[in-house]
Order: sequence, then structure tokens, then C-alpha cells
Amino acid sequence: MDVLYIDGEDAKKKWGIVPLCDKFYSAIKKFPDMKERTVSDFTDEDGVEVYPSAGKLKEMETTISLIVDNYEQYLAFCYYMVEHPIFELSTFSVGKGIKYEYIAHTEFNDRRTYYTFGIKLREANFKERENIYLVTEYNDYICTETGDRIIL
Repeated sequence: MDVLYIDGEDAKKKWGIVPLCDKFYSAIKKFPDMKERTVSDFTDEDGVEVYPSAGKLKEMETTISLIVDNYEQYLAFCYYMVEHPIFELSTFSVGKGIKYEYIAHTEFNDRRTYYTFGIKLREANFKERENIYLVTEYNDYICTETGDRIIL
């Protein structure tokens, strides 16, 4: 299973949470919608005239689904979200660090031996996702002989 990092912390080790695979990756890999282009609508012509400008992306709201082992770990994670509403989520499956804003919890399910929950997030700019670099256990970058950082 892919490791999930929140603000550089291994989410499984810190809060006991892991992604709910069938919903989690679909949500963070989705491409955002386009903003509406400028158009002119003349009363004496059919349809509209669309101005041929480069498209711009909308902000994107998404809901990610997670699994946690116990209720105490769930609460610890919730308090972290309240105290750190802007955070970076990264996973090797995506290969990018994604800056999100925490908005709300969307669901909570007690499955007796584990819990599932969802959180609603906003990503301001899809194009600003950052590369994930390989690092040592002491958070030093792994570099090539020329000093270039190695991107995952």
C-alpha cells in the first residue's frame, strides 16, 4: 500500500490513518474543471461568440476517504486539521505534493473494528502541485553527482 504523508508526517505512524483506496486516489487525481470563457451574445445572431483565449482552471473541491484504527487516533487527526487548516498532502502514487485547505468532515462510519471517514478539501491551484523529492531518513535530499535533486 502507498504511504500517505501529511505535512511530511507518515499518516499511518502518526494518526493510524490510511487511504480508502477506491475513493481516495480517484479524488486526488481528478483534473479540475475549466473556468467559463468570455463570450458575447448578440440578439441578432444565433448562439454565442466565444473569445479564443487560453483556458484557465477552476479551484477544485474534493472529498477524500480515509480509514483509522481507533477513535482516539481519529480525534487526534481532527484536532490537527483544525489547528493546521492549510497542509500539504503527498503520496508516491501521485508523485506530487498537493497544498489543500481543510473545509469540513463529510462522513463518519463505525465499522466496529475500524472507522472510515471523509474530509472535504479545497485545492486553490492544480498547476502548483510540487514534485516529491527522494530524501534520506534524516530528510536530506538524495542528489545526483551534479547536485540535482532526484524527483520521484
